[in-house]
Amino acid sequence: MAKDYYFILGVAEDATEEEIKSSFRKLVKIWHPDICKRADAKERFLEIGEAYEILNDPIKRKEYDRYKDGYNNSYSYEGSSNTEDFYKNERYAREKAKQYANISVEELLQSIIGGIVDLTYDATKYALMGKRKELQLTFWGKFGIGLKGLVLIISFALVFTGIGAVVSIPIGVITVKSLYKDNKFIGIFNLLKYAVMDIALVMGVISIINFMVWSLT
Repeated sequence: MAKDYYFILGVAEDATEEEIKSSFRKLVKIWHPDICKRADAKERFLEIGEAYEILNDPIKRKEYDRYKDGYNNSYSYEGSSNTEDFYKNERYAREKAKQYANISVEELLQSIIGGIVDLTYDATKYALMGKRKELQLTFWGKFGIGLKGLVLIISFALVFTGIGAVVSIPIGVITVKSLYKDNKFIGIFNLLKYAVMDIALVMGVISIINFMVWSLT
């Protein structure tokens, strides 16, 4: 029976290249022999590395899918060029997996799947966007976040200009601590976005009031 590389990596059969890399990155941090001390850790890691090597390469993945479909449809590719190509790819992937097991987690993430770049990207994205998809905010919730953003901006401006630094620092600290909604980080981008929305809303209201006053005079 053909190995189910999709199951081994924990991804769907229509998974994107980024999803495959992301899943491999997570599994490396769990099953790499330097981290996991279970007796079966190395063998499990070799299977994971082998699966990644096959699925991350579009050509090898296509050949694997053909080979796997042959088993699922109850007919064999034995002796065909497809089988020979797959076995060749499988052996190569296994050797690559052994190389992965013999280097450190840091080296693997950096040199094989760009771990440092990816981790930096993930951290930056989280800092800017927060848990945007998980946030359920009402209009007044957004308005309140915007007010906090305005206070934070003013606080930092006062710190850097040297005016009222003693007062602005604790205000800034309090505001930063309040940038969580239901224990979910809001994100700097959302904070600034809602602050701008508040400014636009206040200016709009002031403009309407001025227009009404002007109309009555």
